Amino acid sequence: MIVSMALGSGGENTDNESISTVIAETIANHKGVDPADIEPLYTTIDSDALDALFAPRNDGSARTTGQITFIHAGYEITVNSDRTITVELIDEEE
Repeated sequence: MIVSMALGSGGENTDNESISTVIAETIANHKGVDPADIEPLYTTIDSDALDALFAPRNDGSARTTGQITFIHAGYEITVNSDRTITVELIDEEE
C-alpha cells in the first residue's frame, strides 16, 4: 500500500489537521483500527517538531525545501516541504 496526499499550502489541509495527525489516521485507517490503538508517533519522532518543521515560515510564506523520511509502525513515511505525505507499508508483521 502506498498512500500519497498533499496538505493545503499555508500550513493547513482542508480538515485543518496537523501532519502528525494525518499520518496517524492514515496508518490506523489502513490497519482498520482506531488511531489510539496504534503505536504513538512520538515513540519514533517528535511530532511537535515534525509539525513545526513543515509549518509556514514566520512571515507566512511556505517552505520551499526539505524532506524527512522515517519508519513508524511498519510504514515508511516521507514528508516533503510542499506538505506532500507518502505512507508506504514496508512490514506486513506490524
